[in-house]
Amino acid sequence: YLLKNVKVKASIPDVNNEELKSYLRQTPNNTILGFWPLKLGFYNASEEDTTKWSNRWLRRIGEPPVIYDSLKTSYSCNEIQKVMFNKGYLNAIVTSKTTKNEKKRHAKVTYTIKENQPYRLRNYFITIPDSTALKAINRREKPLIKSGDLFDIDRLNEEREQVARILRNQGFFNFRKELLFFYVDSALSTNEIDAELSIQPQFLDNDSALQIIFTKKKIENITILALKDNDISNVSKIDLDTIYKDNFKIIYNPKNKAFRPKAITNKVSILPNSYYSDFAVERTYSHLNSLSAAKYVNITFSENSNNNLD
Repeated sequence: YLLKNVKVKASIPDVNNEELKSYLRQTPNNTILGFWPLKLGFYNASEEDTTKWSNRWLRRIGEPPVIYDSLKTSYSCNEIQKVMFNKGYLNAIVTSKTTKNEKKRHAKVTYTIKENQPYRLRNYFITIPDSTALKAINRREKPLIKSGDLFDIDRLNEEREQVARILRNQGFFNFRKELLFFYVDSALSTNEIDAELSIQPQFLDNDSALQIIFTKKKIENITILALKDNDISNVSKIDLDTIYKDNFKIIYNPKNKAFRPKAITNKVSILPNSYYSDFAVERTYSHLNSLSAAKYVNITFSENSNNNLD
C-alpha cells in the first residue's frame, strides 16, 4: 500500500501538531502544491533496466514510493509518546489508526493523542555551594523556569545550559553543564513535581573539586601565532620574530608576514587581566574568521603558575 496521508490529531495548547510530524518514522512522498507527487512521478517513469542512463537519471531526481510499514507506525507512536513525556504529559496515550483503500492500494494513518493531565512544577530551587556563583545566576533577568510551568524536560536541559553559560561568562573556566544535576520529586498526591538544580552529588563532598570548579580565572598572557600555510608545516625550521602590541605577544615570520598586527589585535575580544568568558571567546572566533585572509583560527587556554590562564 502506498502511504498516501498521515495526520496527527491532538488539541493541546502547548504542542504543535506539525512539529510532532517531524518525529514520525514514515511520512508520504513529497508533493507540490499539496497534492502532486512530482518526484514520485519521475521515479515511476523509470524502467527496471538501470544500465540505461535515462532510467538512472529519472531515479536520481525522483523519489521511490513510500510503502506503508506497520512497524514504523508503531515506532512513530513510541516517538510521539516520548515527546509528550518530555513536555510534561507523562500519562499521555498515543494510538494510531490505519485506513486502507483496497482498490487504489493506498493507506492513510491517523495518530491520536490523549494528553491526560500534565505534570507541573510546584517548586523550583537552585542550590549552588558558592555564594558568588549563585548571585550571578540569580541576577539574570529572564529565568527559563518558574513554579507553575509544565514539567518540560527539554526546558530543564535549556536551563542547565543557560546556568552553565552564565557562570562560564563570569570567569568560572572549569565549570561545565555536565556538573549540574536535577533532583526531581514526584512523590506527591497531585500531578505536581518539585525540582532542584544542584551540583552532581559526587562533587558536593569533595572540597578540592569544589575549589577548582568555583575558582574564577583571569586571563594573563595572550600569545598570537600568525603564520601562513607554508610556514605552519615548517615552523621548527623558521627564525620567528616576536613583537608586542596592545598587551598582546605576536609571533610571526618576518620574511613572510601574514597580517598587520593591528588587524589582528582589533579583532580579539579576549583581553589581558579580564575574567575568562565564553562570550569573548566566541566573539574572537567570529571576528578573526571574518578576516578574508584567515583560513582557520584555533584558541587554546592553559593554566599558568599564577593559577591564571594564558
